[in-house]
Amino acid sequence: ANEYLGRMEAAGGNKGLGSLELANIHIARGERALARKALQELLETRPKFVEGWGLLGEVLIGLDDRQAFDDLLKRMSTIDGAKPSILFLTAQMALKDNDLRKAGASLEAALEARPYDPRLLEQMLRLDFASGSRDKALSRARHLLRVDPNNAYANYAMGSLHEAGGDTALAEDSFRQSIARERTPQALND
Repeated sequence: ANEYLGRMEAAGGNKGLGSLELANIHIARGERALARKALQELLETRPKFVEGWGLLGEVLIGLDDRQAFDDLLKRMSTIDGAKPSILFLTAQMALKDNDLRKAGASLEAALEARPYDPRLLEQMLRLDFASGSRDKALSRARHLLRVDPNNAYANYAMGSLHEAGGDTALAEDSFRQSIARERTPQALND
């Protein structure tokens, strides 16, 4: 990302690069304020671009700018099709506030609209797994793996659930699949 941004800047700015991509580069570099600016510029020209609003919402959560976040949700509520994204952002803020009940309710509502969205399914699986709800976590992990067979977290969760159930061979296989996709500390340690 740094190399790409450097080449873009050397070429005279971001004229050839969309603001969404620029925002993602800034996010990857930990530059949330710059990502916010790039997204705001993008949304001035594309005010109904739900993906851009969603990414801006995540940036605002990271910046802990609650007023701007609330304003963003109000603005998004006027855009057709934005409801699942609003619910996802609401869940993210609830997680930041450690309100697991609200986060779960928001994610469940979002999943009603988008039952096969891997991002929503993974976040809900994380909540199920963290709450110790083995049956829910197992069901959700299986659903997510049908949607995204290589999902690192779903494979990690399956490995942990198999391990807890005493099936070390299946656990090891699931952990290997998780590590093949993403080398997370949890999967490497289990």
